[in-house]
Amino acid sequence: MNADDLQACAGIPTRTKTLSDGTELFTYEQRNTNIGGLDVALPMVGGFSLAGSGSYCTGLVRIWEGQVIGVAFTGDNDDALGQEGVCAPIVRGCLRYPTPARPPAPLPITLPAQPGTSSPPR
Repeated sequence: MNADDLQACAGIPTRTKTLSDGTELFTYEQRNTNIGGLDVALPMVGGFSLAGSGSYCTGLVRIWEGQVIGVAFTGDNDDALGQEGVCAPIVRGCLRYPTPARPPAPLPITLPAQPGTSSPPR
């Protein structure tokens, strides 16, 4: 996938940075305000959470010569359904619609035939 297609399906990155070797980093952020779950605190033992989810994810996409070459996730991003579940909305659009984002091709122009001929002018 190229960088234009990534931005067409994942959106404009929160931040970008070009590294010294020419690699670009696109940063995407996802905040989860619905963390839910059950927090239990026991005296002298401590606490734990059941079925909750993380609260944020930062997705880092590496771009080299205009092409995506890697994706990594960081943050408090695990949820009840699995690792890095909070990050899913960052890439969901690209997984659902991986069609390249290209402008439509121009329509061909057809000139009317010249009077007395059956073919258009050249």
